[in-house]
Amino acid sequence: MAQPPLDTDALAASLEMPVDLLPDVQVRLDHLTRKLDLFERRLSRRETGLQGLKPQVLPVSAAAEQAAAEHDRLSDIGLRIERLERRGFGRKQGELSLDFARFSTTDVLPGVSVVLSVQAEGFEEGDVITFEVTEIVMGLSLEAIRVTVLDRAAGAVTAPFLAPPAVPEAGAVYRFTASGRGLTASSPVLTVRGAPDRKGT
Repeated sequence: MAQPPLDTDALAASLEMPVDLLPDVQVRLDHLTRKLDLFERRLSRRETGLQGLKPQVLPVSAAAEQAAAEHDRLSDIGLRIERLERRGFGRKQGELSLDFARFSTTDVLPGVSVVLSVQAEGFEEGDVITFEVTEIVMGLSLEAIRVTVLDRAAGAVTAPFLAPPAVPEAGAVYRFTASGRGLTASSPVLTVRGAPDRKGT
């Protein structure tokens, strides 16, 4: 940054400084000016570099927000299931109800068989309960299994389910909804763990 030449006589008069000291002051001032100019150029390069990082930072931020939103959605599902189950405790024995939908496990490998179950009260023999399995993230319906109630006193109604044999490497998450005679019950989630792609190894 170029500076205009100093009027040394005027500066000496204003500072009440001997004129013979002004050359030394001028040298120091020029040195400070060069340092300031160098600092401004470095700062400009740093700002340019930060601007270049923005396109890289934004996708990461968007992915983090998407993951947080998915976590909140799953938490909300869990809270709704808990409320449904708490309402089940207040029902009278023999009253028509459908509660406590469950997978027999919560974490399996692809292709492993699990059991779907739901507590059914007040259903008659011959009533049909449908288990509908859904992949949570995409909302895709996998399978609908219809089970006929054979014993009204049995309480629990069950159905076998085979975890999908092929899932993404990151795994997949499922739940099911049991329904019958206008009632529904939703299960907690089942995680099917993915396996790393070993092609070419």
